[in-house]
Amino acid sequence: MTRTEKQAERARSAASRQRGKQEEDEYWASVVRLQERRAEKQAAAEKREARHAEAQAIVSKGTCPDCGAKLRRNLSLSGWWQCGRSGAPGFKSPEYEGTGDCHFQTFTA
Repeated sequence: MTRTEKQAERARSAASRQRGKQEEDEYWASVVRLQERRAEKQAAAEKREARHAEAQAIVSKGTCPDCGAKLRRNLSLSGWWQCGRSGAPGFKSPEYEGTGDCHFQTFTA
């Protein structure tokens, strides 16, 4: 093998190692991104569970946390609860007709 051929072989070998290093770096970067996405999903799930537990606690008390009026179920969506003072005059609970509005609502489903 001539000197030029040896140099060319070394250059190809170095380029091959560089490509291998680059592929390895890309692999580990993708692993890190995957771990970050999993952590974000876990955090979102924990946040969602906390909101759901808070909504369940409010509904179990049966009163609006903002104004103290009774909560009522809105049957148009499963798990939708609203303050009794919420809504247009024809849709408010009868005991709250003529009172001010409260816009509290929450979902338990």
